[in-house]
Formats: sequence, C-alpha cells, structure tokens
Amino acid sequence: MTKSLSEPAGDDHVSVFMRCMKQSAVEDFRFPQLTRRMSEIKDTEGGLSAMCKSIEELVLKGFAEGRQEGWQEGWQEGENVVFSLIADGDISLERGAEKLGLAPEQMRTAMAERGFALP
Repeated sequence: MTKSLSEPAGDDHVSVFMRCMKQSAVEDFRFPQLTRRMSEIKDTEGGLSAMCKSIEELVLKGFAEGRQEGWQEGWQEGENVVFSLIADGDISLERGAEKLGLAPEQMRTAMAERGFALP
C-alpha cells in the first residue's frame, strides 16, 4: 500500500498528532487536550458556535485580503496605462506624474523599473 504525500508517515509524536488532526473524531491518550477540544467542538453547541465563528472570521479575512490584492493589481494596471501613454508620447511625463501623484523623478524611476521607455 502506498501512502499519500499528504499523509504523515511514521510513528513519531508529530506524525501521530498530524494523523489525529485529519480524523473526524480523536480519542488518543497521548493527546488529551486535542481529544477533549475536538469533542467539545463537535459535540456541544458552544463548540459548534465557536467553530462557525472561526470559519466566518477566516472567510472575512480572505475576502479582505482578496479585495486588497485586487485593488493593488488594479492600481498597477492603471499605472501601466499611464506609463504606456507617456512612453508612446501621448501625454507628457509631468502630466502622467501629476495624475498618479508622483514627482517626475519618481515617475522616471517607476517607469524604468517596469521596463517602459523613458521619453
């Protein structure tokens, strides 16, 4: 029988603990706190409520991180459009810098870092 790479191998304390974490019910005398906590979470209303709250917090954190990442990507794309307009001679470097809230020298540096031709 072949073990999955995601399955901990061996009988050391860490491997056994990791296998316990993947089980739906844990009853292992070596890990009394884990056994007690898993039972509380699964078998009591307070445990279920705590687990639901934890999951909700994780989901909200994921949403916030996703929004922040999307905002950063959108800003970078907007900068690239302005850089392209400057490189093509459609607008002046000074005008582009003004629109992005940068000093002209900062604009030159940013354009060079992203590989845009400087006017």
